[in-house]
Amino acid sequence: MKWATEHATTPLREEADALNKRELSGLNHPVSPITSISKSVMALRENSVAVRNILLLPWIVGMFIVLYLQADEIYRAWKAEERGISHELKVEEEIHGIDYFEITTDPYVLKRLAVIENGKISFQTYMTQMRYSEDWYADPQGTFEIDVIRTSIAVFLIIVLGTLAIRQKRLAPLFVDRDRRILYTWRKGQVWAQRYEKLHFYSCIQNVQLMLHALNPEGSEKPLFWMRYFIQPGGNPYFIPESLRLDALAAIVKFVEQGQQAVWPEDWQGDRPFYFFDDKKPDDFDEQLVLILQKIDEKA
Repeated sequence: MKWATEHATTPLREEADALNKRELSGLNHPVSPITSISKSVMALRENSVAVRNILLLPWIVGMFIVLYLQADEIYRAWKAEERGISHELKVEEEIHGIDYFEITTDPYVLKRLAVIENGKISFQTYMTQMRYSEDWYADPQGTFEIDVIRTSIAVFLIIVLGTLAIRQKRLAPLFVDRDRRILYTWRKGQVWAQRYEKLHFYSCIQNVQLMLHALNPEGSEKPLFWMRYFIQPGGNPYFIPESLRLDALAAIVKFVEQGQQAVWPEDWQGDRPFYFFDDKKPDDFDEQLVLILQKIDEKA
């Protein structure tokens, strides 16, 4: 991680002067990805909601569309057979009379009489006796394989992706504490934090990565871990204009060094995206945070 922190990332303090002078472009709300702001704390939304909304949910919707189209194709074929057989039997009745169906031995007519009643073919009859039968179609095995593949893949992906979407937790935002001049968050019981003066970042067209610290799972006496907190101003996981990335970094600098008024004139709370579960704040949050800050100061 030494190479990543010293060569791939930039100390925020080196850009602070330029960012302090930058005019923020917020109109009806603070610049993205700010999700709340007050005099002492500002919160930045992480990027998992963008991944869920742009990657997971469209795939789930797409699979439901596949199922709908598959069901629609089967329905149309079922009704087409129903209309066709009804018409054929009506023609036979007009030619031979109504009693013809009681005495006929024509296999063509008998096959059709066996699947229809009062002008209707039940869906069960169509699926079990007609759709996959060589008596009715030239390639019933191919039809069966296509039906199974389309349906099974769509159902499988809906179950898997739906489970991922439901089980995905609302992650904690990144909190910028102006009074203590620190940034912190948590993931699965692990606190991530960094002092503002020591914050490094990496910016690319897909995101801004803020370098935080976490305690080493092997013991608090071990060196701290580097953790990357990803933010995506604007919410696009594929391309983020440099202007939005600079606005996000400027908001951090201006909030800590100038105060809330430099970012937004009043307290503000954005809408929270819907999740079934939250990544809860660790019970030992304060203890972890103190240890992290102590070890950061020891390195100074």
